[in-house]
Amino acid sequence: YGHEATNEYIEQIGKRLLAELTQNPYKFEFHIVNMAEPNAFALPGGHIYVSRGLLPLVNSEDELACVMGHEVVHVMERHSVARMKKGILPAILQLPGNLIGGSVGGAINTPISFFSDLGLANYSRGQEKDADRIGARISAGAGYDPTTLAEILSRMTQEVEVLTGKEEKKSYLSDHPFTPKRVE
Repeated sequence: YGHEATNEYIEQIGKRLLAELTQNPYKFEFHIVNMAEPNAFALPGGHIYVSRGLLPLVNSEDELACVMGHEVVHVMERHSVARMKKGILPAILQLPGNLIGGSVGGAINTPISFFSDLGLANYSRGQEKDADRIGARISAGAGYDPTTLAEILSRMTQEVEVLTGKEEKKSYLSDHPFTPKRVE
């Protein structure tokens, strides 16, 4: 997203958060991505992205720092790599069904896929809880108010509900914890 002053602002918050890490094997980069949905995400190796759609929802630098701290934790804890590793066995177990194909292959793979999705979602929710907890600690160490994470999470959920026309529902297949539980 080509707004240099905002990109620099994001970078400064990121540097302040990174100063709280005791070890940092990554070369972090912080960017704004031209995406209307309110979101932030991390890619392996230290690439943190804040969506353009998140920025209007942020009421303070503290809120933005808490979201970014959450994403820093995903990188530091290698959450995406761990999720990929967890998906290897189910993918292997589905090979026979994939080779057979058709309705028989689908019948073989349906229960494997369901239990795999259920297990990965539960695993991912645990990672999200860790990222919330540790990210709030990093943000607090950098001088930000960690309680503002709850405020921005609530606002993001409300915005997504407006955009989609659907209220968030608790689901065992969701890879994020139910927002009211996260806020609590």
